[in-house]
Amino acid sequence: MSLSGLSGPSAPRPPEDTGDPIRVMLVDDSGIIRRVVTRVLADEPDVEVVGVATNGQEALDRVEVFRPHVVVLDVEMPILDGLQTLRRLRPQWPTLPVIMFSTLTSRGAESTLEALTYGASDYATKPTSLGSLEKTVATMRVELVPLIRSWGEIGRSRQPTVRRRVATPSSVLAPLATTMRPNPVRPVAPTRPSSAPVAPAVALAAAPAVPPARPVPPRPARTNPTGRIDVVVIGSSAGGPNALSELIPQFPGSFPVPILLTQHMPETFTKLLASRLDEKSALKVVEAEPGMIPEPGHLYIAKGGMHLVATRTAGRVVLDFDDGPPENYCRPAVDVMFRSAAEVWGPNLLALILTGMGRDGVDGCSRILEHGGSVITQDEASCLVWGMPGAVVEAGLSGQELPLNRIAAEVGRRVRPVASRTA
Repeated sequence: MSLSGLSGPSAPRPPEDTGDPIRVMLVDDSGIIRRVVTRVLADEPDVEVVGVATNGQEALDRVEVFRPHVVVLDVEMPILDGLQTLRRLRPQWPTLPVIMFSTLTSRGAESTLEALTYGASDYATKPTSLGSLEKTVATMRVELVPLIRSWGEIGRSRQPTVRRRVATPSSVLAPLATTMRPNPVRPVAPTRPSSAPVAPAVALAAAPAVPPARPVPPRPARTNPTGRIDVVVIGSSAGGPNALSELIPQFPGSFPVPILLTQHMPETFTKLLASRLDEKSALKVVEAEPGMIPEPGHLYIAKGGMHLVATRTAGRVVLDFDDGPPENYCRPAVDVMFRSAAEVWGPNLLALILTGMGRDGVDGCSRILEHGGSVITQDEASCLVWGMPGAVVEAGLSGQELPLNRIAAEVGRRVRPVASRTA
């Protein structure tokens, strides 16, 4: 889907249409790519290519002139590559949506994930070896155009305040996360072809139209008489990689319970994300595999393309995969992991809902509360997209809303042994 990948399973509800076209700036050193993308976007009446650049330095020199609503940025370029360009762009244009556009090689995937942690909004994969110009154009219509439209609408709504001349690195990186879309099913919005094929595991999915809010029926909540927490579960999507890179390193290696995480990403990226977080954190961070036994001080990340579930067998908890259909257009889905965790750990469970598009996690949080567990949501001000946490709050399921920089301390307070809290 979208690292939001498309923005993922469900893009935020767009602002009212102003009638003005979405202004796109294309930055790519390949003349062929520039011509093909320009041709594809020329057929979109609500999208306009207002400028092109052949390298990052040209882009930085021209962004003030073009005033785009969204930038499509190549990763590998001469003079100034995509990562260098992004780092220089962000201090002056911290909220301008940027879509990274690269080949999905191992090197390309690693560079793209790094770009996402430095404030890129999303990414799309350049089509390769499709055999004809027609197939290339068709693929871009499914992969790139929906991303441009979703993020362009967001960028257009931010246009009056998109440029800030003074910004510290922390103010740039903290609110800007990345979007990660689930994998591998491609829901199709009404404006896109209705028969888009299922993509490979590493491909993106187009963002569907935002589904209407589904009311969550109230469920009688059990209580947690001991106050003990045996596991922490986390759900995140758009903006997640950046948020996680700030949150996870705050937990000590001696963290007394295991952590399970579902982040909307394709398989190639979940493995890279686990490796990066493991390097930055005192926790042991791994991509989950069937048969693993959750241990304290460990973080287990759901593998792209598979739901992560927990089961209790012979008195012990074991992790497993569920290859059932996507939920909320996502696989892995937060709801699936949360529901299974609620069944296994009951009231001794703490859930975190971080930045992300759509409503994935609402049903899972409802189930957690039904079993007596508790839910913390990231507050709107510190989210790139308040879709997922906002939906949980609106459903009345959040026990506490906190800025990202206060979540780790609150989690640490809650998971301490009850005896130490009362001592």
